[in-house]
Amino acid sequence: FGLALMAPNESLKIPREGVFTREQVAQHDSIEDAWVIIDGGVYDVTEWAFKHPGGRVVLYYRGQDATEPVYAFHSDIKKTKKYMAPLCIGQLDDGEYMEKVPPVIKDFRVLRQKLEKEGAFDPKPLYYIGHLTSIFLMELLAAYLLIWGYPIWVAAILVATAQIQYGWTQHDFGHCAVFESCYLNQVSHYIVIGLFKGASSWWWKSRHNRHHAKTNQIKLDPDMHVEPLFSFSTELVANRPWKFFRTLPYQKYYWWLFGPPVVTTLLFLYENAEFIVKRGRLADLIAVASFYLRFDLMFRHFAGLSVVDTFILYGLMRVIESHWFTWVTSMSHLPMPKTEDKKLDWVNLQLNHTQNVETSLFNDWFTGKLNFQIEHHLFPNMPQHSYNKVAPLVKELCEKHGVEYRVRHLIQSMVDVSDTLGEVAGLYKKSNAASRAAASAPPPPNAQYRGQEVGIGQPLSQPHS
Repeated sequence: FGLALMAPNESLKIPREGVFTREQVAQHDSIEDAWVIIDGGVYDVTEWAFKHPGGRVVLYYRGQDATEPVYAFHSDIKKTKKYMAPLCIGQLDDGEYMEKVPPVIKDFRVLRQKLEKEGAFDPKPLYYIGHLTSIFLMELLAAYLLIWGYPIWVAAILVATAQIQYGWTQHDFGHCAVFESCYLNQVSHYIVIGLFKGASSWWWKSRHNRHHAKTNQIKLDPDMHVEPLFSFSTELVANRPWKFFRTLPYQKYYWWLFGPPVVTTLLFLYENAEFIVKRGRLADLIAVASFYLRFDLMFRHFAGLSVVDTFILYGLMRVIESHWFTWVTSMSHLPMPKTEDKKLDWVNLQLNHTQNVETSLFNDWFTGKLNFQIEHHLFPNMPQHSYNKVAPLVKELCEKHGVEYRVRHLIQSMVDVSDTLGEVAGLYKKSNAASRAAASAPPPPNAQYRGQEVGIGQPLSQPHS
C-alpha cells in the first residue's frame, strides 16, 4: 500500500506513542496536518492520504473520529489496521476513549458486532453470479427480438433494464460485498462495471466513496453538485445564486425532460474520459472499451443492425436507463437536508440525510434493494441480500435514541423529489432578485470611505473580508 510514517506535530513536543485528548486531535484538521481517530488510536494520515488506495476521502475525517467510516469501507479490518500501524502516533486517554462516544454510536458498534456474528456480512457469490447470468440472458433476448423483427424501441427497453440491473449489481462488487477476498472483488468490479456498463472502476469508487463518507454535505458529496443547469440545494442557491443559469426557476419542469440524460449520461461519460486520461488508467480504458466492443458485436454483428440503428439503440437505451437511475438515486437523498459539514457522528450523518422506500418484491427489484438506503449507508460493505433482515434492528436502534427512521412510499418519494426541485427553484428566484436589486442600488454618499468605518482601513471598492 506504500504506507509512509509521519512524525507528530513538533509543537506538541510529545513522544510518538503519546496520549491525546479529542480536543488535541481536533486541532489537526487541515490537509497539511491531518490526524484521525480509529478505535481509540490516533493516526497521522497527512501524507499517506495521497497514497491511500481508496483515494483522499480519509481527509474528510481529519481531526475527527473515523472509526465508523473505516469499518464501513474496509471488509477486512484486521488487515487494514495492520497496514495503518506505522501511522499510529498514540492513543486517546482511557477516559476520553469511551466517555465522549455518543450513546447511539456505542449501541451502533454493539449492533455491528452482533450482525457480524450472525453472518449478515457474509458474502454469497452464487447469488450475484446467478443475478448477472439472468441479466445477460435479458440482453441476449433483446438481440433475438431484433433478429425476429421487433422494433428497436422494444429491444431498447430490455437493454436499458439489463443496464440498470448491471448497475445495481456492480454496486456491491464496488463495495467489496460479493467475495471474501478484497482483491477478487476489485478485479470483478473492473470486469462488471467495465465490460457490462462501460465505466471506470476507479472513477466510480472515487466518486461513490466521497458520497458515502459525507452524504449530502455541500462541497464534499459530489452528487450534490450539478450546477450551473440544476441545483438540489437550497443552501447553494441562497448563498451562491450567481453559480446557476437563469433557467433554474423552471428546473422542476425541464429536469424530467433532459436532466437525467445530461447528468447521468453526458456528464458521467465526460467524467469517465477525463478521469482515465488524467490518471493514465490504461486498465480502465481497456475495460471501458470492452463494453463498446461487446455492444457492437451483440447488436450490429449478431443481431444485424446497421451502424445507424446501433447508435439509435444505444442512445434510446441510455435515455431510458438514465431516467430509471435518476429516479431511484434521487428519492433516497434529494428530499433530505443538504448542509455544510457539521461533523455529525456516523449514525446521525446517514439518518439525517437518507430515507428508505417501502419494501416489496417490485420495489426491491426496481431499486436493486437500494430502497434500503439507510441500511446500505450505515453498512456499505454489507451484501444486499441481508438488508431485509437487518432493517428491523436498525429501526429499533433509531427509535431507542430518538433518530428519525424515514420510510416513504415509492410514489410519495417521487413527489418529494419534484417538490424539492420546486422549492430550490423558488428560493433561487428570490435570491437572484435580491442580488440584482442590491447590485442596481445607488451607493450611499461617501461610500469610498466606508472601509474605515468597519475598521478595515481601505476603500469599500477594494477587496476585503
